[in-house]
Amino acid sequence: MKCRTIAVAFVAVAVLSMCSFPGVAAAQSNSDPVRAMYQKSATVPTNIPGIFRFPDAPAGFDPVAASDLELAAYGFPPHPDAEADPSGYARWAHAMKMARNRWHGDLKPTGIYHGSGRDAKVLASQTTNKPGSASYSNWSGVILTNTLTKYSTKTSFYYVMSYWNVPFAQEAFDGDGGNVCDGLTDYVSVWNGIDGSGIAKAGNGDVLQAGTDSAVRCVDGTTTYYTPIAWIEWFPAGAIGEFDVANGDDMFVETVETSSTTGFLIVEDLTTQIYDLIGISAPSGTELVGSSAEWIVEQPCCEKGGYNGYYDLANYVMDFTFGGEAYNNNDQVFYAGSQATSTYLGTLYDGSTAISYPVAGTAGTEGNQGITFFDEGCAANGGCSN
Repeated sequence: MKCRTIAVAFVAVAVLSMCSFPGVAAAQSNSDPVRAMYQKSATVPTNIPGIFRFPDAPAGFDPVAASDLELAAYGFPPHPDAEADPSGYARWAHAMKMARNRWHGDLKPTGIYHGSGRDAKVLASQTTNKPGSASYSNWSGVILTNTLTKYSTKTSFYYVMSYWNVPFAQEAFDGDGGNVCDGLTDYVSVWNGIDGSGIAKAGNGDVLQAGTDSAVRCVDGTTTYYTPIAWIEWFPAGAIGEFDVANGDDMFVETVETSSTTGFLIVEDLTTQIYDLIGISAPSGTELVGSSAEWIVEQPCCEKGGYNGYYDLANYVMDFTFGGEAYNNNDQVFYAGSQATSTYLGTLYDGSTAISYPVAGTAGTEGNQGITFFDEGCAANGGCSN
């Protein structure tokens, strides 16, 4: 499977009810000493330039009981504030307790690019207490935005996290109880990240992201279901694959910036308890702005090389992402179900036909932190033309 990089994967846990205000103060650790510790601790070389691992924690290390500086020394993500963000803290603590099998394998360039939002267009303007809507030719999902055009130590988005089940990728249904066989490879990528939305003022083209890829191919009546993988990427550099995952595995992804040119990613498959902790540097000439935070289902690039020839979207039917929250550098927490006018719901189009879209919750348990994705149109029935 020509997939992509490291995902920060963690499983689903109970999501407690949270208010849907645009941003809630939550004193998460985001101090200069902690950031500096993350930057200087990711020093274990990998086989990929610009990507480093954090050192293994000593035997008996307990992330839940550790201080913020101790977490940063070994690459574990900072803890949400237990009082200001109780549901975020509960999911974080659960994931930390489940991180038991550190992965040390070689990273694998995949040839896949999970790019910035392509052909982004605002379809409906935001109104009071109602997100705007946007169209893409490669993205669908929830996008939080701000008005930044340069990196800010106060208001840039700082980290994004979420949980999902690895989707089962199949060909579109053929209308006769089976699936089409079009000779093409179809992909579905699920990820969260920072930057690259292409809407509002968030037009910068880089994306710091991590997720999972699932793919299927049918040729002459023979269908191949590729093993899904976890990946990391700082676009425009290509995706870097990490360990294999499986359909239905519970994943948690946390994507974090520690400066405009450095970040780290934690990848955990809670079903297998496999995880890794990675530091990453921006591609040459790339600088993070932190102008958007997003939870995305994507059809990635590029079957034909370069940035042309996007893969068709696999028929994933439905996928649920939850625990979706993001922090900015001022320690405000934002939720995927935000009804603020700076939030957009993005729909993926194949030409004039919608083929993937999100439905975001607004309140209640698993509500304003949850997104359900659906495919439709040619991705679900009949097959799309690449």
